[in-house]
Amino acid sequence: MGTQGQDIVRMTLENAMQIPADQFFINTTYLGGGFGRKTHGEIALQAALASRAVDGRPVKVLWAREDDVQQGQYRQTMMCRFRAVLNEAGQITGMRIRVSGPQMGREYGIDPEQRAQSTGNLANFDPFSLGGLSDMRYVIPNFVVDHAVVDLPIPLCPWRSIAHSFNGFFFESFMDECAAAAGRDPLEFRRNHCTDQARMLAVLDRVAEMSHWHEPAAEGISRGLAVVESYGSYVAQVVEARADDEGIQVERVHAAIDCGRAINPGQVEAQLQGAVIDALGAAMRQKVTIRDGHAEQSNFHDYPLLRIGEAPAVTVSIVDIGSPLGGVGEPGIPPLAPALANALFAATQQRIRHLPLSDHVQG
Repeated sequence: MGTQGQDIVRMTLENAMQIPADQFFINTTYLGGGFGRKTHGEIALQAALASRAVDGRPVKVLWAREDDVQQGQYRQTMMCRFRAVLNEAGQITGMRIRVSGPQMGREYGIDPEQRAQSTGNLANFDPFSLGGLSDMRYVIPNFVVDHAVVDLPIPLCPWRSIAHSFNGFFFESFMDECAAAAGRDPLEFRRNHCTDQARMLAVLDRVAEMSHWHEPAAEGISRGLAVVESYGSYVAQVVEARADDEGIQVERVHAAIDCGRAINPGQVEAQLQGAVIDALGAAMRQKVTIRDGHAEQSNFHDYPLLRIGEAPAVTVSIVDIGSPLGGVGEPGIPPLAPALANALFAATQQRIRHLPLSDHVQG
């Protein structure tokens, strides 16, 4: 099977069927990525039960795409409310954030109270919900995050970059709102909140250089910016997009990453390009809605992936300032959605605060 969670598959079979670990072998196929969903072992359990039902003969279990979409596990729905105070100089002097949604970390053995104690938070800390907010890198005094826990009656599973995907959208969209309220350039506003944050400044400066941020954009093009640290790496992105009566077309994405020394620069570039396309499809139109206890979507006709003709050009620059090694498989996801939403605001003055964009504009 294709899995990224061999230990979880092992434990699933041990617990459900009382099969000792030394009595089975997982042959992991190499095709396809993980992206969180391939952590779980339902297919392995189904195969083992089916084999046991036919006296141990070999069986092959296949899930149709409809099975996967309608009987799978889902990224959690989250909401967030921000409040901030800006002084006359355009600096944020206080920010309060309230997150609402489930604590998915409990399903992976995380005790929010114990994790709060070990990380220096007051209470109720679940990194599967608060990652990207509690550890954001801007320098903001009087900063408070709290979580109103709302359980969801659906099976949940991580999606690529987990909490950083939605919290990156929340936070970087709001930073753009603050910049607009202060009457400041979005890049300079962010830089002014990065005192002693060398890695944030390095990727912001690099992506500004790549995108010619301080020069006028091409006719009909609007730019949006976002920067998010996740999994030990810093990624800044600038999205160049057109928005007109025919919808949204993302022309180009510039991405700068500080992941420490790039052991395989070509792989870093490929990961960032793939992450941009992955995140763009989700930001534009991909969603699963639950009605009467089941998913309404089933296949590509109502869960449309990004088509090749819609994929933007993606330029990647690796920033090496001697930082520790970080990840590259997930950090390219979080900045894309807010950078795109910020570009649409620059084009239309319409602030989009929840995803996907197809709920608000033609795409």
